[in-house]
Amino acid sequence: MDTAGLPGVWTGSGGGRVEFRADGRFSMKGIPAESVDFTWSEPRHGATTVSGAGTWRQDDVAEDSLLLMIDVGGSFPTAEEVATLMVAEDGPPQVLFFSTNVDKPYGYEIKKTP
Repeated sequence: MDTAGLPGVWTGSGGGRVEFRADGRFSMKGIPAESVDFTWSEPRHGATTVSGAGTWRQDDVAEDSLLLMIDVGGSFPTAEEVATLMVAEDGPPQVLFFSTNVDKPYGYEIKKTP
């Protein structure tokens, strides 16, 4: 995965949005909760969409994946939450996706906004 082209705003259907910054920070909002495989906690108050911010980095094991380490706040009660984004298409245009179902090739897709 080429992370050099990652910084910027990425959007998905229904208004989901993830903004990646070159300094390793990200923010997200409007991401369907059902499309994210949460590591430690469920979103607050049974939210159907999630928001949050934190740091991102390329996965050391799976080079076609990004790890999103979510800070406390937004939809999450703890700072221990981690979500994974994988590459659907290496592009251009590059397409990333959240997935919770190993039997489904792709989950909720986001594409970089020009």
